[in-house]
Amino acid sequence: MSHEDNVRKIVSTINAHGMLKSRESNTVEFKQSFNAGNAAAYARTMAAFSNNRGGYIIFGVKDNPREVVGVKANNFENFNQEKFTGAVNSLFSPEIV
Repeated sequence: MSHEDNVRKIVSTINAHGMLKSRESNTVEFKQSFNAGNAAAYARTMAAFSNNRGGYIIFGVKDNPREVVGVKANNFENFNQEKFTGAVNSLFSPEIV
């Protein structure tokens, strides 16, 4: 199963109230919003995943109740992926691939 298929499965399985059945685990972390300034916090989760079996940080999901709320497009209008990757990689030695 591809990564995309795994994420689709996590976010598409809902209960009768429209909330996600999937819970956070040692391979899944939900974040309600994305902020490039939180790179260090995201890096801690990435480190935990890399020391285990890997995992997914899924943005746009409220934690309690587990509701898909999406993310604001303007969070990504000026997003510089190279700068963000550099900020995250600077926190690791060796870097995460």
